[in-house]
Parts: sequence; structure tokens; C-alpha cells
Amino acid sequence: MKIYAERVPRIARQVAADLFLVAWIGGWIWLGLQVHDQLEALRRPTQRVGEVSDEIAASLANTSDQVRNLQLVGDVLASPFDAIVAGARELSTASANGQAAIARLADLSILLTALFPVLFALSVWLAVRGRWIRRATAAVRLRDSGHGDGLLAAQALTSSRLDKLARFDVGHDPFCDPSSRRRLATFALHQLGLRSRAD
Repeated sequence: MKIYAERVPRIARQVAADLFLVAWIGGWIWLGLQVHDQLEALRRPTQRVGEVSDEIAASLANTSDQVRNLQLVGDVLASPFDAIVAGARELSTASANGQAAIARLADLSILLTALFPVLFALSVWLAVRGRWIRRATAAVRLRDSGHGDGLLAAQALTSSRLDKLARFDVGHDPFCDPSSRRRLATFALHQLGLRSRAD
């Protein structure tokens, strides 16, 4: 399997494309982590609210228990404390639920931020490079077989632009002329960034 070209201009473009792909993926993952960190920072105030609510609930629950021990008026005086304790515990529960929701959103943000751009870039890269790999691998196999000039020449004639083919003096029937066939085969290989047997 041919992964990279053999001629400098084409291999330079391929390496540049690969480096761009790596930078693209790294950039989007970095951005996803930044969004994740920003969302994680929102958990700290919510976490602090929960901690303070727990402290208030514990302190007032203790006070309520002490007031309740008073004769005659203990239950009456303790009921406002009990209401505040219940409210503080609800606030603590809401804080814990909010922290869990923010944590889920922060984890999901990496996927939402980075997944689609990375998948798009990989799919484009795989389509372009995969097509080139298939063609280049077949062309190298024909070149190395020693008798693939005719097929490579046919490839050049059927897939190249006419203005490029017009530069070749291929005669009336290029397939009957070995030198014309060889020149066209070399042209087909060079178009793919591959060296010919004469290079």
C-alpha cells in the first residue's frame, strides 16, 4: 500500500495536509477543553452554596433541638428553626442537582465542540487520501510489474486534461509506439506524484 508520494511537490503537499489535519484536530480538542473548564468553573459557586446550606442546616438543627427541650414553649419556638432547616436542606439538594447537571453539560461540551469539526476533517482527509492511495497503489503495482505501460498510458489518455496531453507528440496510435506509451505512462505516474522506472 502506497501511503505517501515519491516526488517532492506531491509529498510536500501530503505532509502539509497531514500537519494541518493534526493541528485542526488538536485545536478543536483544545477549544473543547476550554469550554469544559469554563463550565466546570460554574460548579464552584453552586458547590459553595450547597456547603453553606449544609452548615446552616446543621447549625440550626442543633439550635432547634436545644430550643425544643424548653418546657411548654419549646415546640412553638422550634418550628421556625425547623422550617429554615428544611429550606436549607432543599437548597443543598438543589445545589447538588445543579452541580451534577453542570458536570454532565461540561463533559458533553467536549463532544459537542470538537466532535463534528474533527469528524468532518477526518472524513474529507480519508476520502481524498483514500482515493489517492487506491490509485497510487495500483499504479505502483503496474509500474513495478514491468509490463503496465499500456494501462498507465490508457489512464493518462482517459483522465488527463487535453491541454496537458497536447504537449505530448504521441503519434497516430500511441499504443503501437513504445516510446509514446512510455512517455504517457510516465506522465500518469507523475500526475500521482510517483516516479517512473526511468526516474
